[in-house]
Amino acid sequence: MNKPSRRQLKYFKKFMAQAGDLKVGGFDYPKMQLLTVEEIFEGKRFATPSVVGRTDNQPRKLQG
Repeated sequence: MNKPSRRQLKYFKKFMAQAGDLKVGGFDYPKMQLLTVEEIFEGKRFATPSVVGRTDNQPRKLQG
């Protein structure tokens, strides 16, 4: 819950970079990402692709 120190951030970034990226739809997304609670409250979000292949014709779960 504490804000990471500069040293911790440097280590985390190095470790996350080793995980590499995932290519989806011509875009690269980091496999590992780090957001602090403060960043999430500020509205920042993880870099993720949108749902691939989803259409309106997919069956929906019945209520009930």
